[in-house]
Amino acid sequence: MLSLATRNQPVQQKKFQKFVLFGLGRERYAVPVSAVKEIIRAERIFPLPKTPPFIEGIISLRGDIVPVVDLRKRFDLPGGEKTAESRIVVFEMESFYVGISVDQVFEVVKVEEGAIEAPPPLVAGFQADFLQGVCELNGHLVTVLDAGRIFSASEQGALAGVTGASDAGPSPGLAA
Repeated sequence: MLSLATRNQPVQQKKFQKFVLFGLGRERYAVPVSAVKEIIRAERIFPLPKTPPFIEGIISLRGDIVPVVDLRKRFDLPGGEKTAESRIVVFEMESFYVGISVDQVFEVVKVEEGAIEAPPPLVAGFQADFLQGVCELNGHLVTVLDAGRIFSASEQGALAGVTGASDAGPSPGLAA
């Protein structure tokens, strides 16, 4: 039998964060759901000359020009083939939208806040400001990315230049 004191104590609620879980090759990555505007099928990407090598090109998404980044190139990973499972995950940056090519999107997952560990000391700060941490999900080690820091300030400038973005913010056509 529970004592009256035990019954009246507040129950500690676990706090969770939601993430979009996606893959590049055999590796799993996650980004906060709040950073993702939408996920679309990989469609025809129009290449642009004289852009950084990690920029695949642009797409038109409901009239907005969205640069698409090859995340494999951005992370210096080996190349991969586009398949029927390939997707573009669209993020909102400060003044524009950007899409990242991924091999597949698995699902939206809930992760307990304490389950995400800091990046290992070997990679923390080593051109890896975009790493929020790592966690284990369903037997896979998952790298959790900070969507707002995947690109350096100069890379964001290059991406904004592709879209012609201003400080006015993303166009209303892609509002969440």
